[in-house]
Amino acid sequence: MNILIREVSEEDFSFVSELASDAVKYQVSPLRGNPDMEKARENYLRDLEIVRLNMSSYPNSHFLIAMSDGVKAGFLLMATDVSESTTGIEQAWIFDIALYENYWETVVPHKLLDYAENLAREKGLRHIALQLVCSNEKALNFFKSRGYEEERKRMFMKLPFEAEDPDKHRKDMLKALEGIKFKFKIDK
Repeated sequence: MNILIREVSEEDFSFVSELASDAVKYQVSPLRGNPDMEKARENYLRDLEIVRLNMSSYPNSHFLIAMSDGVKAGFLLMATDVSESTTGIEQAWIFDIALYENYWETVVPHKLLDYAENLAREKGLRHIALQLVCSNEKALNFFKSRGYEEERKRMFMKLPFEAEDPDKHRKDMLKALEGIKFKFKIDK
């Protein structure tokens, strides 16, 4: 198996979109009930499109593609200029990793992660982190096999609504926000 890892090119984004459309099912927690998967797919693809449009503005970000014997197998998106929120320790952060199902138990994800870890080391970083949905067992087992440890637990609870109208809370919030003007400032 001949594996090539490289930065994603503009021509790769149709592949990225196709794989992301399939992989979104691993991004959604089953605890969220029965979400609108088409909406989740649209959100995920929109976020990847924003990344595509802005990659050149972020020289410390890497969008990697893995090829196996000339076939596109997966991608990994990471940044090497992230600070851990509590300690301020500089680290690399893997925002996303996706592979076609048949590649998870091959050498491909190992080579992809090796490449990402080497990029972090080259920047002098001693830590690399990511967040996964607990139900994504293939990815969890893969990262654990690579020595990654659980550092935090993200908690979730679905709040019960007593109102008969399930949209009442949303409508009340929208009514409360009517007429309020918001200003956003985005710093780079």
